[in-house]
Amino acid sequence: MEIKTVQTKTPPATVIPTVSPGLNPTGARACGPPIAVFVDSEGEGASGNLIISPSGEIISYDVISTGVNYTPFTLGYAKDDCGKGRGGALTPILGPVKVTKDPEKNYWVDENGFLIVDSEGLPITVLDYDGNVITDQGETRGVIGILIEESGTDYLTQPDGSFGGDGRTWSNPEDTILERVDKTLEVIPPGRIVDLIQNDIITLPPRTLEVTEPLEDSEDSGGEEIRGGAPYLMKKSGRITTPSVTYEKGESPYPISSNGSYPVVLYLCRVFVKQSGIYYNEGDEIVIEPNHGAKAVPVLGESGQVLSVKVTEPGEGFTERPRIYIRSETGFNAVLIPKFCIDRIGQDQLKEPSEVERLQGKLISVIDCVGKV
Repeated sequence: MEIKTVQTKTPPATVIPTVSPGLNPTGARACGPPIAVFVDSEGEGASGNLIISPSGEIISYDVISTGVNYTPFTLGYAKDDCGKGRGGALTPILGPVKVTKDPEKNYWVDENGFLIVDSEGLPITVLDYDGNVITDQGETRGVIGILIEESGTDYLTQPDGSFGGDGRTWSNPEDTILERVDKTLEVIPPGRIVDLIQNDIITLPPRTLEVTEPLEDSEDSGGEEIRGGAPYLMKKSGRITTPSVTYEKGESPYPISSNGSYPVVLYLCRVFVKQSGIYYNEGDEIVIEPNHGAKAVPVLGESGQVLSVKVTEPGEGFTERPRIYIRSETGFNAVLIPKFCIDRIGQDQLKEPSEVERLQGKLISVIDCVGKV
């Protein structure tokens, strides 16, 4: 089986400056997939997209930026602003990131030539493994992947039109959010008549459109077009009836840009040994259910403990986290955790009939939560 990988270079270490999300007066965040957060006293800039299965489990991670200066004490977790998903647990996988300092200027670039800067666009001082400043060339630590200890449940695969924050959902997909001039926040269900004034901020449900009607006591009111899906600052007064909307799950494997997502195919590249167990024998079989063509064999120690696992066939097309165990008459207590690698699928590939046939049922859509793909 041939695995085609679109991204051939090491993910950039660059910390790309944060782009302002624009008008977001309520402080609410669109509910969607969780994001990976890495906590470290020195490290900066690691980012990527968690990959969520159709059943709502975290199954993989697509590295966008490795970041720099991370230490062995780096912690990671899955953050769900709206509190819809729960139970996911992840551990950062750290690895070397090659960097070079410009001899004439005070900044560093990674091996892909990307400038290493912080969220404000200022150069980051890059440190080696011992905490010393890299003055010419060297290696620092970055987050090159994650180990998913627990996949969790009920995470969103894509934004569903609801808003929230601080671990709870503030509004449902069909609700309208209104922030009054005095900062009073209203969550309004469909079918309600609402009077708006200048400088109110309103967020209609996505894929809706309303045109305000004039108010009886105001000559300069009405006629203002409001499109749903984003906060809108009222330019004048008017009246609307909050819209009703029915959402249907999309079928397209290749998303449009407004969705901010992209398709991938997952294959098994590593199996980590969380617990080695004991008393396993040569010839014991690693079972992967479902396997999608993947195969692996255990490497055993003198007492039958599992030292490591060798993946002999990567398979292709995982959309859910498989169960992995060792079938043995004597061995017990081994705990194995799969790690999936990513084959990004280009839009051109989906125009080729042979590729469409090969990828049938194998694609999984990834929401670009960090906005850098």
